[in-house]
Amino acid sequence: MKRITVILVGAVMLVGQSGVAGGAAEDNAPSPAAIRAAVAKSLPLLESSARISMEKRRQCFTCHNTALPVFALTTAREYGFAVAEDAVEQQVQFTAGFLAKNRTNYLAGKGQGGQALTAGYALWTLENGGRKPDDTTAAVAQYLLKWQTNLPHWKVQTVRPPTEESLFTVSYVALRGLKTFGTAGQHGRVTQRFATVREWALKTPAHSTEDHVFRLRLLRVADAPEADTRDASEKLRQLQRDDGGGRNWPT
Repeated sequence: MKRITVILVGAVMLVGQSGVAGGAAEDNAPSPAAIRAAVAKSLPLLESSARISMEKRRQCFTCHNTALPVFALTTAREYGFAVAEDAVEQQVQFTAGFLAKNRTNYLAGKGQGGQALTAGYALWTLENGGRKPDDTTAAVAQYLLKWQTNLPHWKVQTVRPPTEESLFTVSYVALRGLKTFGTAGQHGRVTQRFATVREWALKTPAHSTEDHVFRLRLLRVADAPEADTRDASEKLRQLQRDDGGGRNWPT
């Protein structure tokens, strides 16, 4: 389901750009109408799959079956697709509850399974769901500021490409969470952590496509110089194959 959701997000964004790029499309490329029809057909399946996964794993928020569907559905909504609002809210509420019941561990700097990656993806899910900062998000931000402070980045606990393998991925979701949900009292430490991670990202090359995608995202969220983000964007663009696709490890 993870790969399907990633593809769907890309398709939704392609539809949003179709008014600009449609005239230059090759004759055999799918039309914007065909892409919209495919996305619209996929959304109910995505809503249903996310709900079934949640019901089977009520104790576990997952990046691939909770976060990514929320990202796809809210992105689709932004581009004018009909989305079941209760399906989005159900996943967002589930995520909020998942973090809340582990608040004590977050305050203690222990986190939970998946560590910074889980925390970052969960906060990103709440952000996309329109949730406001509260005591729980403050606790998660506190944890991110305590976790792996001996490193200039955060580390993943599991290896699941193309969304959960890269150091750039976990560092991006963690910084994004801090940027959105860091409190006024945490501002100084958040600023320092941003500076440290930004310096690391600027001097560390990307290798896999996941690296390139999330290094670009990381540079942007960390307010890196525009020249560096443009360079990262161009390097990612060069990985695209002639058919528009790509692979995680370029050859």
